[in-house]
Amino acid sequence: MFVCAACSTGPVSITSTKVVTVVTDGGDALSDAVATSQPVSTEAGAIDAAGDGSESADDGPVSSIVADASANGDSTDDAPSGSGAQVGPSSSTQALVRIANWVPDSPATGYDMCLEPAGTTSWIGPLLAQNFAAGALGEGGPNGIQFPYVTAYVGVPPGQYDLQLVAPGNGCSTGVIGTTYGLPLLAAGSITTFAATGTVNQIDIDSPLKISVLSDQTDGNEAGALVRFVNADPTVAAAVVGMGDLAQGNFVPLFQDAAFAVAARTLADGGTTDAYGYALIAPLASQLLSAHATGATTDLATVAHANAAAGTVTTLVLINGADEGTPTVPPQLMGCIDSAPPEGALSQCTVLIPE
Repeated sequence: MFVCAACSTGPVSITSTKVVTVVTDGGDALSDAVATSQPVSTEAGAIDAAGDGSESADDGPVSSIVADASANGDSTDDAPSGSGAQVGPSSSTQALVRIANWVPDSPATGYDMCLEPAGTTSWIGPLLAQNFAAGALGEGGPNGIQFPYVTAYVGVPPGQYDLQLVAPGNGCSTGVIGTTYGLPLLAAGSITTFAATGTVNQIDIDSPLKISVLSDQTDGNEAGALVRFVNADPTVAAAVVGMGDLAQGNFVPLFQDAAFAVAARTLADGGTTDAYGYALIAPLASQLLSAHATGATTDLATVAHANAAAGTVTTLVLINGADEGTPTVPPQLMGCIDSAPPEGALSQCTVLIPE
């Protein structure tokens, strides 16, 4: 898991109906997380949850920075087993999907999605309206996932689908953008994140609004922490994330040259990720993390006191809190604990703020 053990109350203007905060004492994260209905700006804290269904590696210790996750008995050819904490009992017969909104200038009401079996005109959805109680997401109106959060998983029949990104409450007939075709096959037991990425209003070289597809893993490995990195900042073509920061001159890269809106695959030490972009790293304890644009000499985002426990599975996301040119929220790092159970209708994702 990624935990910000000493998060400050910086000028964050992102709002959500459900934010997880944690009380800190002496700089150490406590194990009891408290769900609130306050905006992130009141306190951006930590989510403390452990992965389960883990298996220990049998090929020696984890390297000091990173180890090849595929060398620890993890299959890179098949879909994830789906035995992680978020996955429900229907995972063996259904495909599990969740929706992320990483569009900084998305509407305040967020987005919903519809799926259509390829070659048909029969829409399934909207998914959030159908699968969660009214008002479980958004600001009391029709269910929509708001920036920068991620829903819990929902089950759909296995198959090949097209996808429609829609406004909450508008049904499936009219999309926010054109229908997304050519999605990967959703097999029974597969676990997938459909992420809305890019910007609504492009400025300069901003990436346009689109759907990105991430195949997820929820099973941890007790030999270390499984971590992947997604550059979801539409103003950054490629990003680097690692330990330390450029400002202090102690930066050690972990993932480098992470292209926009895909799971990074290039590791700085020459190691490899698994098929889903996760790398097995040595557990982190109160670690300074930072991200910057490839080739840049200044940091984009930093977070102090990040912890990644053995057995957990985390997606680390670089987000941009505002459209370029709007001085509200700078780029930030967010941690989603893929191995943790959901908090109501949301996956456990926390915006991490430096001290």
